[in-house]
Amino acid sequence: MLRSPSLVPGYHDLFFTRSMTVLELVTFLGQFPLILLHETAHALAGRRLGLRTRLSVDRRMYYVVFVTEMDGLVTVPRRKRYVPMLAGMLTDLLVLAVLVLAADVTRRPDGALSLAGSVALAFAYLTLLRLAWQFFFYLQTDLYYVIVTVLGCVDLQGTARRVLRDRLGWALRRPVPRDDLASAHPRDLAVARWYSWLLLVGWTASIAILIAGVIPAATHVLATVFDRFAGSGPRSASDLADSIVFVLLNLAQLVVLAAFMLRDRSRRPGPRSRHGRTAN
Repeated sequence: MLRSPSLVPGYHDLFFTRSMTVLELVTFLGQFPLILLHETAHALAGRRLGLRTRLSVDRRMYYVVFVTEMDGLVTVPRRKRYVPMLAGMLTDLLVLAVLVLAADVTRRPDGALSLAGSVALAFAYLTLLRLAWQFFFYLQTDLYYVIVTVLGCVDLQGTARRVLRDRLGWALRRPVPRDDLASAHPRDLAVARWYSWLLLVGWTASIAILIAGVIPAATHVLATVFDRFAGSGPRSASDLADSIVFVLLNLAQLVVLAAFMLRDRSRRPGPRSRHGRTAN
């Protein structure tokens, strides 16, 4: 990438076709094998230590994520926990390298990217986004569990949320139960006093990204799609069909996200299990 800047993945690489339906299907469905590879790396690294692992689907704010659970990870010596936690990100880096190399070796004779190379760079860009997403540790990503392990915490996320809730109660002069944090681990409580502010910053950043980045981009795309229905210019049957399928695919994703939100609301809090969870 240093030698050939054209191989640096960017958002423009996502638009390798004029058809929005093809773009949606290829990028959406094509990511599943790569995400599965990420989670498989976690599972294999956990199995190597004799841990029972399982894969599930969950939600982090407005993200639908895959989660690998490794029962008993906290019973493993601390220095041995890092490989299972970081195995997914290391695999993503390998996938990124392979995709960029594939784009390079499939160039046309004139040096321009081929269709296969363009698709490879599109997936490379999506892989970069998944790597960047891991730094949103306030959503309990892979790096969150690394931080918890390094700091020697048990349930940092839950304790930090209770600390924030208590601070909000004090600010609003509402009664705060005295025993609210009595059951918290001392190490969690000590770290949560500053980590809780990072939670607040992280949630604010996610909402800001949604408002400033995701919604305007989605609005622009939807405006382009609906212009094919109501625009004054010529409209072909293929463009109309493409727009209809594109809208249905996106509505389906919103329905899935809403279903997860309703499921989370209906869940009752139960005893916490002692296991490691990595999200992607």
